Amino acid sequence: MLKQNCSKLAEEFKFFEELILDIRKRMTLFEAFEKYMVDKKVDQNFPKNNDFALMIEIGYSTKQLIELRKIFDRNNRSYSMSFLTRHTTDAIATKYEKLFKKWKSNLGNIANKIFAHSEKDFDKKYIKRKEMDDFIKEAIELFEDIVNTLIEKYSNISSSYLTDKDEKCLEKVSMDVENFFKTLRYN
Repeated sequence: MLKQNCSKLAEEFKFFEELILDIRKRMTLFEAFEKYMVDKKVDQNFPKNNDFALMIEIGYSTKQLIELRKIFDRNNRSYSMSFLTRHTTDAIATKYEKLFKKWKSNLGNIANKIFAHSEKDFDKKYIKRKEMDDFIKEAIELFEDIVNTLIEKYSNISSSYLTDKDEKCLEKVSMDVENFFKTLRYN
């Protein structure tokens, strides 16, 4: 049973390691996209008056919210970050529960009512990007606490996350935005 539990822990950890890294990379790419577009802008209302830029922003927000939902999924058949937190410390478990409550009261509510269910009577306010990105930063910080604790406590847990989240790696990821536009320009 212990070996099975350790195997499950390693599997769950790997899932969330990839998920959090994807969320972080997506945020880095979108920030680079915005900066690139702002640096190139000739219109003061850009990107709000550009359908392509708006579609990218909506796609970014949608994907981030969908991915964030996975962090708080408590279905027995799903990967569970609460399972990971049970293998850490009381302080980390408490931090997760506080973040879960924050999620449920705001962004999770928006995700459910707009993206998952399209409720007619729900005020479909535009998602405040700063609020979402600040929440993502909190989720990343929580995950980094989990990573450090699990690596310290369990010999079967190893992580490439700590190197992949490195600023140089993320800087390389953000360079893809400029390379994308250069490719468009020269082809």
